[in-house]
Amino acid sequence: MATTVTTPDGEKHHHRDSVTTGRPQARRLADGRVEVFFVQSTGEPQRRAAGVVPGEYKEKIIETYPAGSSFTRW
Repeated sequence: MATTVTTPDGEKHHHRDSVTTGRPQARRLADGRVEVFFVQSTGEPQRRAAGVVPGEYKEKIIETYPAGSSFTRW
């Protein structure tokens, strides 16, 4: 899977899955910009009754694109 961001001037930027960072995510911010990021697990996994749960998550921002950009996941 991958995420492609198209800027208002037609430029396309591809962000692909990575074994080390995972699947790229994208979201639209309140001001219209598009932000591409990875969610990474940090800390030690914790055992719970439902199974093993990752300790914590953090987001790593990869790139922020101008307002009017669009994104697709494929």
